[in-house]
Amino acid sequence: MLDPPRTFDELCQDVAWPLSRLYHQHSKLSGHNLLEFQERIATFSQDAEAVRESSRAYKRYPTRPSITLPRAKRRLGGHRLFDILRSRRTRRGTFSRKAITPKQWGGLLESACGVTGHVTHPDFPDVTQDLRAWPSGGAMYPIETYLCVLQDGELERGLYHYQVESHALAHLGPCPEDEQLHRLVYADGLWENAGGLIVLTAVFDRTQTKYGERGYRFVFLDAGHLAQNILLVCEDLRLAAIPLGGFDDDGLAAAMDVEPLTELPIYAILIGTE
Repeated sequence: MLDPPRTFDELCQDVAWPLSRLYHQHSKLSGHNLLEFQERIATFSQDAEAVRESSRAYKRYPTRPSITLPRAKRRLGGHRLFDILRSRRTRRGTFSRKAITPKQWGGLLESACGVTGHVTHPDFPDVTQDLRAWPSGGAMYPIETYLCVLQDGELERGLYHYQVESHALAHLGPCPEDEQLHRLVYADGLWENAGGLIVLTAVFDRTQTKYGERGYRFVFLDAGHLAQNILLVCEDLRLAAIPLGGFDDDGLAAAMDVEPLTELPIYAILIGTE
């Protein structure tokens, strides 16, 4: 006679499950919890204040100096999407000494993560939602984009935040010194002549307020969509880009002066001219 199926909790008694597997199990959707998930979304979507707040899903630094970036040209580097997809590679050790220009930063940031349109909320006509260049679960846009300019040029070396609503860079202060940055971001042998480091952070509550535990998954999907945009636009602009997943989470958050309990670095991309 076959033994009856065992529950997940019973299985856990015999196996040292990694935390990632436990989280994945407890954030699954099925017929047992789908109604609860849908009700949570409906409750959020009928809350005027929550909807209004989510339509302003970006950080602002109104007291910091702001540098307006050049707008992206329609054709940017002029390469076909098919060719960009076929030629994209992570090119290590190919950075030149030439600094990345504001025109290049402007084209990259606007094309990869800028505002691409607007939509009026169907239930709250006074709420207009900015749409971005990457797909985001529920249009919650939990990702913020920071930039460490590493070479002095038309833009001075420093730490910046991309102000998506105005297509500008807020100058937050000095970039960490090279020695500190190399300790925080694990990219040994890749730093030489790099022009900048893009750091994507996640404000998890933006998405999880609406989607609960499942929303944690959505945040990382957002980051992946946005990072791929950045990598493809870099390829079009003939900028070399190296995506990085290894860094000192809390140390990097502290160096960027973000609150690690509410906003955390989750992805980094090292960029330079070829």
